[in-house]
Amino acid sequence: MVLCDSDKRQAVEGITQWVPIAELRRQAADPTGSRRHSSKTGLFVAVAAVALLGAGGWLVTSILRNRSRSAAKGEPWTS
Repeated sequence: MVLCDSDKRQAVEGITQWVPIAELRRQAADPTGSRRHSSKTGLFVAVAAVALLGAGGWLVTSILRNRSRSAAKGEPWTS
């Protein structure tokens, strides 16, 4: 990119980098750069959330699967 100001011409060089807004807010709130939580905490929370969602999905599908099956011979019919 070249900037023009009357007779002066200067080149601007650099890189464009995408940074999530949450990271920018964290940096603005804590300019020293120290982190309050380790990355292991975030990873643990993410893994726990996925495990809970998976277990909940399994539970719901197993309940629905058992409700839709027909009774076997000699098994009482219940609703």
